[in-house]
Amino acid sequence: MTSVQTKIKICGIKHVDIAKAIAATGSDFIGLVFDPKSPRVISKQNAKEIVDAISNMDCIPVAVFTEHDAMSMHMILSFTGIKFAQLHGELSKADHADLPSNISRIYVLQFGALHEIPKDLDTKRDYLLYDSQTPGCGKAFPKKDFQMNSKFRCFIAGGLLPSNVSETIENFHPFGVDVSSGVESSPGIKDLSKVKSFVTNARKTV
Repeated sequence: MTSVQTKIKICGIKHVDIAKAIAATGSDFIGLVFDPKSPRVISKQNAKEIVDAISNMDCIPVAVFTEHDAMSMHMILSFTGIKFAQLHGELSKADHADLPSNISRIYVLQFGALHEIPKDLDTKRDYLLYDSQTPGCGKAFPKKDFQMNSKFRCFIAGGLLPSNVSETIENFHPFGVDVSSGVESSPGIKDLSKVKSFVTNARKTV
């Protein structure tokens, strides 16, 4: 059993009412995707509406970036008031050091890719997220012999479901778990019953 409650992040939220309902389940983070190729893409105006709607709830919004440069990320973060930036694409990762110091970075490491953790990431300010090669597709990465970086607070994503989240937490004791397609009825459409099951099962390990 874990001694610290694992954080829960539900990614790919597009609507205010869904965001509020997910925050009410006890989820700790919600991800707002700014990748124009994603079925979960959101405009900065809609993102700001969500941020404002959950501002009095105990749930942190995260901006998810792919091929955004530092200026583009800063504009979105400033407009929406989001303080967490999740970095997927190579451009966003390359420009992470130019983000303001009040922004926490969630640096994504994709299984099977050659990568180095940037030296300027801060263990107190920033996080790592381990994901599959194709984020958002619901595919897990092979976890045999998998070990997380022990210095950082780490999220695990990729293929998580209400049925396997408890086992994943028990096996790896991550700081947080991150799910998107595993709690959807179709791409981009969140199923609140699945979200509630995911949260309930994740909390069973505490």
